Amino acid sequence: MLEIKGDKQSIGYTQSRMDYDYKNNELILEKDTVYYLTTDGFIDQNGPESPIGFGMKSFKNVLEANCQKPLSQQKEMINQALHEFMGNEEQRDDITVIGFKL
Repeated sequence: MLEIKGDKQSIGYTQSRMDYDYKNNELILEKDTVYYLTTDGFIDQNGPESPIGFGMKSFKNVLEANCQKPLSQQKEMINQALHEFMGNEEQRDDITVIGFKL
């Protein structure tokens, strides 16, 4: 799994720098490779047993465990992992995960 980290600069908040020069990443997309894009909301989501959040390692583990399944099943497994982790905790940020394959 290859991870390309985004800039550590928020977008759309009053504290966001309007003159920030975001890094552009260019990829050559390969057939039959699954690509995932996510906001930090999933990784930062806390649960009743974990005030520090779901975490990148756990997120990658969910992806790796399910990456051979059809995307529709992956969606269900990703949602299930998040909701099991969250328990009764409220969602604290936007959560966006996009998965696609050519």
